[in-house]
Amino acid sequence: MTNSQTTERLRVLHVISGDLWAGAEVQACTLLVTQAKTCDVCAVILNPGTLADKLKSNGITTHVINEQAHSTVQLFFRLLSTMREFKPVIVHTHRVKEHFLGALAQRFIPRSRCIRTVHGRSEHTTGFKSRLLNRLDNFVGNHFQSLIISVSSELHSELVLEFPRTPVITIINGIDVKSVQRQAEHQVFEFGSDRPRVGFVGRLVPVKRADIFLDVARLSNQAGLDMSFHLFGDGPQKDMLAARVKTEELQSTVTLHGHQENMAAIIDGLDAIIMCSDHEGTPMTALEAMALGTPLLVNNTTGLAALAKEFPQITVVQNNRAEGYIWALKRLSEHKVQYDTNAISAERNCAETLAAYQGLL
Repeated sequence: MTNSQTTERLRVLHVISGDLWAGAEVQACTLLVTQAKTCDVCAVILNPGTLADKLKSNGITTHVINEQAHSTVQLFFRLLSTMREFKPVIVHTHRVKEHFLGALAQRFIPRSRCIRTVHGRSEHTTGFKSRLLNRLDNFVGNHFQSLIISVSSELHSELVLEFPRTPVITIINGIDVKSVQRQAEHQVFEFGSDRPRVGFVGRLVPVKRADIFLDVARLSNQAGLDMSFHLFGDGPQKDMLAARVKTEELQSTVTLHGHQENMAAIIDGLDAIIMCSDHEGTPMTALEAMALGTPLLVNNTTGLAALAKEFPQITVVQNNRAEGYIWALKRLSEHKVQYDTNAISAERNCAETLAAYQGLL
C-alpha cells in the first residue's frame, strides 16, 4: 500500500440491484451510510425504488441505471462510464448480475480491486438457465474478483467449495443499533391481543417456511399454550397461508398483518420471533430483534444457529419441526433478554469490511 493510499479516503463503488427492500438491501444501505463517514462512497443501483431513495436521502452519491430500460450491454457501458468518472479503488458487488457487470467493468479501471458480498444461498438452482448463470457466476468469482465476503459461517463453508481460487471471509451483518432502539421507542403497533405474542417476519416464499409457523400455532392450542401468533410479510404464498388459517380454524390464534413499515415497534412488541427458514444468512430481522432484546427461536440448519454459540439467548431448534418450537416456547422466559449489541453494530461490520479492503491494497 502506498503512503497516499493510507492517508486518502478510500473510494468505494457499490453495485446493487435495488429491486427489493429486503434484508440484503437494508444491510447494504446500512453499510454504505456507515462507510461514508470515512470513505468516498458511490452507489450504482439497477432499479429505482426504496434503496436508491434511502441512499440519496443519506447523502450517498447514487446513480440509478434502470435494468428494465437497458440491455445488459447498455448497463455495462453505463456502469463503466460511472466507474471511469468516479475512479474507485474498490468495486463491491452484491448479487449475481451485479457480480458479472461490476467485475467485468472493474477490469478497465486501473489500480482497483473487485470483491463481492454473498448475502445468502441462491433460491434459484434448478433449470438450465439457473445452472448456466451459476457456472458463469462461479467463473467470475474465481477469476475476476479478489475476495468473497460471506455473512454467516454456514454460508462460508459452502462458498469455499464454490470459489477455491478466491479467498472467502465471514463478516456478520450489522445494524444501527441506536436507530432501531429509537424507532421502537417512538412507535406503537396494536397487535389486538394481550396474550403472549409470537411472530414470524419475512417474505412469504417457500424457503421461509411460514407453513411451519402455522403448524406451531395449531399445535400450541393442543399443548395448552395461551399465545397469539402474528405473521408479518407479503409474497406469493400469502393467499395460500390465509386460506389455511381459515380452513384449520386458526383465526382466533393467528393474525396475518401483511407488509408493515414500523418493524422496530413490531419486533419490540413481540415476546418471541420464530425463524424457521430452510436456510438463512444473518437476516436483518434477527439483528433488530437482538438490538431490542426479543428472544429468537431459530432453525438449526441456518447461519443463525452459529450465532447461538456467541449469543446463548438464541434458542436453536433441531430438525425444524413444529414440536421443537413448541418445546422452546414452553421454556421461554417472559422477560426481554440482553444481547451484546456491540457485536451486531454497523460500526463493527463497517470496520471489518474496511479492513478487508485494506488487505487487498
